[in-house]
Amino acid sequence: MLGTLRALNKDVFIKRMKVRVVRTEDKAEHTFTWRAFRSNVYTGAALTPQSLAVAGSFLVNTAAPRQYNVFFASAAFTGQYQSLVQPLRDAWLSFLNAQNLAPNPAFAADKFTQFIQAGHTTELHTAISNGFFWRSGDYQLEFIIETDSLAKDISRQWRFSISAQDEQALRLNVITLIRELCNLPVTYNFANKEYLPA
Repeated sequence: MLGTLRALNKDVFIKRMKVRVVRTEDKAEHTFTWRAFRSNVYTGAALTPQSLAVAGSFLVNTAAPRQYNVFFASAAFTGQYQSLVQPLRDAWLSFLNAQNLAPNPAFAADKFTQFIQAGHTTELHTAISNGFFWRSGDYQLEFIIETDSLAKDISRQWRFSISAQDEQALRLNVITLIRELCNLPVTYNFANKEYLPA
C-alpha cells in the first residue's frame, strides 16, 4: 500500500498498519500485517523498489504530511506451511550433495527441474495450491491504521477484481516460492489492480 498520511488538528502517532482482504464469493478472509517500508526510485519507465526497512511506529504531524509505501505479509501463511519448509530445504541440500554440487545458485539452478521431477516439492506445492487464496473474482480490501492518539482506528475500504488470467499468473508464484526456499534467483508475478471505492 502506498499513499500519503495527513494529520488534521493534532499530531497522530501511528502504532501499526494492517490490511484485511475478503473474497466476496465465499467471505474467505486474509489479514496482512506490515513488515517493511519500501523506498522507491522512479526510473522513467516504472517505480522500482530500491530498499526495505523494517516497519515501525512513526509520528505524523500537522505541519508535514507523510508519504508511505508499506509491504504487508501474512504471518498466518508462514505458520500454516512452516512445517513443510525445512524438509524441502533438507531434501534440496541432499539432492545437491548427491550430485556433488555446492548450494550455489549459479550451479544449482539448472538442476531444479530434476529436483521437481524427483517429487521432492510435491507436498509443499500441493498444500499451497490447495490453500491458494487469490482466485478469480471480486474482493473487498480494508486498510486499517492503529494509533495511540485517536479514539478508534482509521479505516478505508476499496474493492478490486482478479481475472482468470491474473489467477493463473499468481498461481505460478507457488513454484517461484519453492525456488526461493532453495536459494535460487526468482521473479514473482503480480496483479496490479485498480482499487475502486467500496
